[in-house]
Amino acid sequence: MIEEINTTSQTLSKTGKPDDPVSQSKSTLQKSKLIVEKLTKVVRVLNSQLSNLQLIDSGAAQLQEKIEKAQKESQRVGTNGWNGLGSDPTEDFYRSMRGGRTDRFGGVS
Repeated sequence: MIEEINTTSQTLSKTGKPDDPVSQSKSTLQKSKLIVEKLTKVVRVLNSQLSNLQLIDSGAAQLQEKIEKAQKESQRVGTNGWNGLGSDPTEDFYRSMRGGRTDRFGGVS
């Protein structure tokens, strides 16, 4: 594919702009048609690449939105998943039970 593009580019560089097709010889006209066909192929490849890049860009934008949403959610919940109660879930549970027993049994723990 790349070789074909390079060949077409070199051919265009050598021939320059074609003259009026009516005054051209048959072989020159055929060469011009060949050049147009090759350029058409190049344009199709480039359009395909552009479509793929746009699809990738769209996917990247959606992924960025999901990442930002997840980051906001993790900040809301806290680093340990306990909404910032503490760094040790076991200790947090123990404190909640100890506080509850003290209240239930009249200050006796």
